[in-house]
Amino acid sequence: MAEWTDPRTWADEVLLAEQMNTDIRDNIQFLYDRNYVFKTTPNNENMTGLIAPFTSTLLTQGNDVLVTFKGVVTNTLSDYTVFDVKVDNDIWLSTLTTSSASHGLTANLITAAFYNSIAIRFLYTNVPAGIHEFRLYATTISGSGIIRGGMGLFMIEEYGKL
Repeated sequence: MAEWTDPRTWADEVLLAEQMNTDIRDNIQFLYDRNYVFKTTPNNENMTGLIAPFTSTLLTQGNDVLVTFKGVVTNTLSDYTVFDVKVDNDIWLSTLTTSSASHGLTANLITAAFYNSIAIRFLYTNVPAGIHEFRLYATTISGSGIIRGGMGLFMIEEYGKL
């Protein structure tokens, strides 16, 4: 992975190809390099009680991490479906503590018998360097929910700091 180098101002200097490569090419490569992992739902995931349909681990370098879930959810009743993410089996992203908020990161009203699109994005800042486990949790307030197979994506992506 490329590293960010503060560019020169090139004031009162002769412009050399090697310097341009470091200041331009390598910095652009740094911006395009992404450290990420993603999972999809090959099968339907029944939300009976609190479930954790997605778990991903990511080796981070001590930067911010963007957590994304996009999916299609159905429920037998019109009620709320709650999503939250737990990091390292310890910190809930909804509160950044060891206790989850009752509404999670999001509580979406799901219309019975319809396919409902869900999208969650959360920037988890100042994540220490190391291997971290991210686990998506989902539950329904009432009824029986399903994350539809082939229509869910859980992605964890580290962003370098400039």
